[in-house]
Amino acid sequence: MNFTHAIQDFTEGLKYIKSGETNFKALFHRGNCYRQIKEYGKSINDLVKACDAVKDDAPAQNNLGLSYF
Repeated sequence: MNFTHAIQDFTEGLKYIKSGETNFKALFHRGNCYRQIKEYGKSINDLVKACDAVKDDAPAQNNLGLSYF
């Protein structure tokens, strides 16, 4: 899987999505892609935003913890 291309696609999509469930999903998945390529600061930034948007999403909280770890 090409995580760099996925990050570019999520970044482009986020230009058009300002809030809501789709914004959460884009941040969540982009954050996970950043973690896969070991860009932990960017991963944490996206996952914190995702967790702020949907506070009770266990997978988002888990992946944020993995990025911190």
